[in-house]
Amino acid sequence: VVVSCRKYEGWEISWPQAYKRLLTLLNCIDTYKPIKSIDYFVTDTFHAKNSDNALLSKNLFKSHQQIPDFLLSYDDPRWDFSQGQFRNHKGIGQILVRVEGRGIIQGDHTLVSINNVHSHRFKAPLQSLKDIIDTSTLSNDFNIFHDMNKDFLRGILDDDLLVRMRLKEGA
Repeated sequence: VVVSCRKYEGWEISWPQAYKRLLTLLNCIDTYKPIKSIDYFVTDTFHAKNSDNALLSKNLFKSHQQIPDFLLSYDDPRWDFSQGQFRNHKGIGQILVRVEGRGIIQGDHTLVSINNVHSHRFKAPLQSLKDIIDTSTLSNDFNIFHDMNKDFLRGILDDDLLVRMRLKEGA
């Protein structure tokens, strides 16, 4: 089951709408279908003129265990990587955190997409959708994922980009 938001207007606006749609969808499927994970997927996209060099990977990322070292000195706007690792979160247990990024040239512009996935992989499948809905697992996980994603971006992205994304105050 997937609910997608293409125009993000802030978590306080987007999440209640997505949650309502998600519950509607969940009520349409077999309530006793086992649930193995809950995933949160975010894509950030950027574009700039090639001549600006703003979207070279070395201008976007900072040193982090999930960012390949070669990207920090790479001079070509065409790049691609994918990394993931499990992290423990005291509130919900193990979460798979994946980041995928790519830069491409399209005409006289460089286009970049950065995808982040946070996935709560249950140790044992939940036996029904009611387990998620009745225990507030769904809302709790997504609120945690949202906060984790912002923290993750603050850890991997250059400070200037974070300011432009309003994830950090300007100097």
